[in-house]
Amino acid sequence: VAITVIGPSLHIYYGTTITSPLTLGMRQHIGVNGNYVYTDNAVTGAPLVVTLLSTDTTVATVPATVTIPVGSSIGYFDVVAHDTIGTIQVKASATGFAPTVSYVQVGHPKFAIFATTSATTTTPPTPITIYAEDQAGNTRYAAENVSVTLTSSNASVLAPDSATVTIVKDTYYSQAAKTVYAGAGTATLTASDARPNFYRYDPVTTGTITVVVPTVAINLPATGTLGLDEYVSTYAYIPNTLGADLVVNLGHTSGTTTSPASVTITKGSTYATFNVVGAARGSDVLSASATGFQTGTVTVAVDSGVIVFSGWPASVKAGDSVAVQIYAYDAGGNLRYLNSAVTFTLNANANIAFDQGGSAVTSVTIPAGTYGTGTFYLKGVTAGTGSVNVTGGRFAAYVNTLTVNP
Repeated sequence: VAITVIGPSLHIYYGTTITSPLTLGMRQHIGVNGNYVYTDNAVTGAPLVVTLLSTDTTVATVPATVTIPVGSSIGYFDVVAHDTIGTIQVKASATGFAPTVSYVQVGHPKFAIFATTSATTTTPPTPITIYAEDQAGNTRYAAENVSVTLTSSNASVLAPDSATVTIVKDTYYSQAAKTVYAGAGTATLTASDARPNFYRYDPVTTGTITVVVPTVAINLPATGTLGLDEYVSTYAYIPNTLGADLVVNLGHTSGTTTSPASVTITKGSTYATFNVVGAARGSDVLSASATGFQTGTVTVAVDSGVIVFSGWPASVKAGDSVAVQIYAYDAGGNLRYLNSAVTFTLNANANIAFDQGGSAVTSVTIPAGTYGTGTFYLKGVTAGTGSVNVTGGRFAAYVNTLTVNP
């Protein structure tokens, strides 16, 4: 059998891809020792010295040699672009190995910029990120300190807090500057290189950044419904914390609900709580307003509260008892707290009765600030249909029936 033995080859790997050409902007690289030359098998016997050659050092340079240590198949090196645009060859050779050739293409470097695209006049300063990129839009490390000039198209809307920042040598971005929001409107940010040199970075401008006046909003839990003499705990809120207290004025378009005249969102907070009480039937638009903010509104519909007889059974045996409670809801089916205590009268027919601890119960109370009674008991008295009519305060009457078995 004929066996063919061939000499080993060298290979060059550029960063994250073995495909050449490697693209770099002038005065860029892909990271210190971000490239390597490698063999198909680990080196044995003695370290392997690989000779590297750039065919045009005005375009890009490589070290004269790179050493692959014994037991390894990789030797790291750096490719640094210089001040000339063009495409070169990087050649690697070593005794006993087939040489290899790869290509490096150097073009104009450019900036990429990322900033928040929408904000309010109270949004705290947000980071501006500037990247160094090559001509193909790949992020690349700067081979020198790069000074970046930042400008705004409309400083009355927004502006960078630093006129210049630096992408430090051997890094690929800067996040040293922030956008400061001054007023409502639209503007853009531009990153540019002030140097007159041929190798300066191409400028870049963000898309339109929109700044609006924030709204004092009102959070109304569940649906916008409320029962008479019930209340809901809610809050006025803003999108960002402030450095001083903010007084929020609360208004109403009708007298169907009541609330405090104002609440204060304290320094460092974003909200202030308050109660809205159902005072009369109808609809009300509740508003929250504050200096420097747009007014927020919610609509509240007020009607009679509704009670739910929790634990009410379909049937009960004469002589047996079942634990029950009464809860307060609004017409929208939401459990609500009572602004003042309400006593409910239990009008039961002769087939059922209510008791607690052996004593007859003909009325129960939901205390102020709560939404339910304590537990009491429904008792089957005689066989037939048991019924109850519950009335109290300005709540809708509750009627229900059950079967009392012998």
